[in-house]
Amino acid sequence: MEKTIAALKAATRKYAQTVADIVEEIDVEDVATTNNLEEGNNYHGCEDNVSLNEMDVSATQSQPSKPNQD
Repeated sequence: MEKTIAALKAATRKYAQTVADIVEEIDVEDVATTNNLEEGNNYHGCEDNVSLNEMDVSATQSQPSKPNQD
């Protein structure tokens, strides 16, 4: 019975350590995300604050519509 209790405690400690590692990893990722947000959301040099009014769509061409082919 004592061996079973000892094994259970060891397993619980191992599980607790695994959970702690996961939480620590999530915290590290959160710090990286926070740092990116504080830098102005500059994802690969792309601006995130462009409105549709500021977009240049003059180079787009409309495609002729194709008749339905049944």
